Amino acid sequence: MTDKKEKEKIVLRYIYNEKNEDKYELIDNNSEQPDFIIKDLNTGGLFGVEVTDMYYDRFSAMLKEKPGVIADMLKKGIYRNAIGVLNKHQLYIELNNSWHYIGETIGEKFKKYDDYIDALVKTIEEKNEKEKNYNKNLKYNELFINDKENYLAFKNTKQLACLENSEKLLKAINNSPFKRIYFFTIVDKNNMLLLVGDTSTGPLAISEQDMKKTSKIYE
Repeated sequence: MTDKKEKEKIVLRYIYNEKNEDKYELIDNNSEQPDFIIKDLNTGGLFGVEVTDMYYDRFSAMLKEKPGVIADMLKKGIYRNAIGVLNKHQLYIELNNSWHYIGETIGEKFKKYDDYIDALVKTIEEKNEKEKNYNKNLKYNELFINDKENYLAFKNTKQLACLENSEKLLKAINNSPFKRIYFFTIVDKNNMLLLVGDTSTGPLAISEQDMKKTSKIYE
């Protein structure tokens, strides 16, 4: 199994793990459209799971995933195809109420809510399009999005309202053929899962009674 597949399987196990192995069985590790095929042991039906990482763009992905790339650019200069997108940034640390320079790094410009939402919308829309070519024998498909940007990591959970209030994000979700979309992220320094689609079935099914008991976390 490739490193990429192993990483995807780690994300898959956030949901389909030993806690529900009596309900679901992974039957195909080598599928590519979608990434995994799972059997519902209750119905016998097969469904697919597509796993993807979310980045702002390919340059952000390169900085996060390519070992040594920042050190290489600091030594040799920013790659030609990244000029105008990536820049040098100075790093400081606060000691004894004073800021002390500690070095340089390479990064993109600072991102805003709109950049974050656009990245999520783009990720969903790209997978919506690719879903058309998935295995037609599957009952349905699910989409797992692993947030590698974590824009909300140090923000209050109330800031999640920016996602619910985004018309273009809601449009991408409503137009999605995926039965469920799982979004794994970090909010206020805590791991968080946002789930949209059919929440009445699946491993994280929520009853109407539970829904009534739980208030919106950003109120």
